Amino acid sequence: MLFQKTLLIGLLALGMPLANAQNGFSYELIKDIKAPLFGVFDPMSVEDNWVNVVHPVMPDHAKGTDALRQKLDAQRMSRLKGPNTRGNYSGTNTNPSFLTPTIENEYTGGAGGGTPNDNHLAVGNDGKFINVLNTAIRVHNPNGSIAKAWSLEFFTNSPNKKIDAIPALTRVYDPRVIYDPIADRYMIIYMHGTTDVTSFIVVAFSTTNNPTDPWNVYKIPGKPTNDLIWSDYPIVAHNSEDLFFTVNLIGNGASWEEGFTEAVIWQIRKEDGYKGDTLHKNVYTGIKYQNQSLRSICTIQNGPLPTGTDNYFITLRPLDEQNDSVFMLRVNNTQKSGSAS
Repeated sequence: MLFQKTLLIGLLALGMPLANAQNGFSYELIKDIKAPLFGVFDPMSVEDNWVNVVHPVMPDHAKGTDALRQKLDAQRMSRLKGPNTRGNYSGTNTNPSFLTPTIENEYTGGAGGGTPNDNHLAVGNDGKFINVLNTAIRVHNPNGSIAKAWSLEFFTNSPNKKIDAIPALTRVYDPRVIYDPIADRYMIIYMHGTTDVTSFIVVAFSTTNNPTDPWNVYKIPGKPTNDLIWSDYPIVAHNSEDLFFTVNLIGNGASWEEGFTEAVIWQIRKEDGYKGDTLHKNVYTGIKYQNQSLRSICTIQNGPLPTGTDNYFITLRPLDEQNDSVFMLRVNNTQKSGSAS
């Protein structure tokens, strides 16, 4: 990416619908959408699953962006100095001792396939941790040994369904896992489907601090705007009361670059998921600057503990050849308050 000398920071506070439109920003807020508990999944009720499920190939990146990609790569390489090809602009080599950390403990992670491998990790207060890798989930003991492994598909294929709202899974991908050290619970999010007909998001909450105990499972719509789109690429964070994740909405049959329509923010009440109650959530859509949708909005984790009732988000213009803009967004207040803005 090429940056101009000036840096424009756009600050957007998501309040009433279409607020800040006078500054070039516009958006919509859909409040208090409810989702019933889909079912309760017990990891100990299924066999260990170590192999990633083979799915059809994801839509490829847009060929129309190859020329720009190659141009920027060539410009970037021409600016590199010396033998260090990782971006050494100072001309002074890094002290090798800085690149050799001391390993205090190590373990062998589970094998997996897929490109990218979509790995993510969350560590609990007691040292247990969850490793998600493409379509597989592995719960590790503090010493690294595996306590249980299963497929993402088992969450919704469990016999303990409360409602039959999730069809047989045809593609699962992009898993994320996050740990709440205050509630002492885990949350897992992953995507399903790459068309408007098949797209939805699975959100699961552990019922205890032991990930091998049962999980409460919910289905989130993959097309909140009711268009011919599907949801892709979740980015997660949380605060004292709410889970946030953002997704890009992609048009049917298109690449993730050329098919992009908009990015949305989901705000979900965590305590509902922990208890297995009806899940309350907000969704922020139509987030635009100068009538152009902001892409790949990244949630920001607000510190080592999920404190506070607000959350920040950041993005830029990732596909522009010249880019001088960084956009910061903020959601004020909790979903439960009824006055999140």
